[in-house]
Amino acid sequence: MNDLILVVLLLSVIVPLGALVLISFLPPGEYTIPPQHPTLSNYAYVIEKLGFQQNMFNTFVFITLAVIISLVLAIPTSYAIARLPIRYEVWAATVALVILAKSVPPGSLLVPIYDWLWRLKLTNTPLGVALSYQVYTLPYTIWLLTSFFLDLPREIEVAARLDGAGSFDRLRHIILPVSIPGIISVVIMNYLNLWNEYMYSSVMVSSSRLQTAAVVLGQMVTSEYVVEWGIMAAANILSIIPALLFVTFVQKNISKAITGGIKG
Repeated sequence: MNDLILVVLLLSVIVPLGALVLISFLPPGEYTIPPQHPTLSNYAYVIEKLGFQQNMFNTFVFITLAVIISLVLAIPTSYAIARLPIRYEVWAATVALVILAKSVPPGSLLVPIYDWLWRLKLTNTPLGVALSYQVYTLPYTIWLLTSFFLDLPREIEVAARLDGAGSFDRLRHIILPVSIPGIISVVIMNYLNLWNEYMYSSVMVSSSRLQTAAVVLGQMVTSEYVVEWGIMAAANILSIIPALLFVTFVQKNISKAITGGIKG
């Protein structure tokens, strides 16, 4: 039974992806699958005419900035919630705030965040987009890292505390090295969750030069409201490749990162 469920889940991923690959080779005006006259013209159009590689680069830059900001803010916050002896009222208020931020629909914060970034002259900038992405990443990152820090045995900090190490030193030299698997997992999830983000990317950026891949994919409709399926499929395939390469690279190097972090 378990094998059957696994096969069904596998097919639910492979079949749509395979259909998308076949559609990407369809020439204009042809709608049969598999294509009778397969062509690479759709990929050439996406790369040469649309400059889609620039949009994918923009997406990567925005997400990288967002993930860095999230980690810088979330790591000390999560450590304080999970490990420091703070007053219960402060702890409860912080946890409630994180839960509230995680529960609020991102769309409801779009207007105030845009107004805030506009006043700071950060709209239409990579930093502004990365800050707006915190609606998705920051509560999620704090939530997961707090859970991870809570699972770590408190005994690993005892010796350092007896030697006079402060909270920052314990976080830097003890907690972070053993938390590398959790941090890497959070980074991967944030990258995958943000790669197809559309709402904030389309509102915060007005320059075509800074548009993300998801925004360009959403605009692939002609003036006659006819979708070019072959071109859209080719762009989708190209947009999937960086995410797959990133996850593959991280999975292959995660053991090295863990070993290096523990030795450090």
